[in-house]
Amino acid sequence: MNSPMVRMSPWAHRTLKQLATQRKVTLHALLDQAIEVYSRQQFLEQANAAYEQLKADPIAWKEYQQELTEWDSTLLDGVA
Repeated sequence: MNSPMVRMSPWAHRTLKQLATQRKVTLHALLDQAIEVYSRQQFLEQANAAYEQLKADPIAWKEYQQELTEWDSTLLDGVA
């Protein structure tokens, strides 16, 4: 497998090695996990910002709430 090189500070490398040792995983696995966690965090922060923007618009927020109510009624339609 041809892996790209990533430059990092000595502190970052030491920290990664310590964390990988503690978790008993490879540096690659730890980096993959860290990137996944960071990616999910960014997604949730963007989603939260979008909801805040939606809430700031009373008309759009009311329309969104009405749509949620319509979708909630489908939960009782017996279709699995």
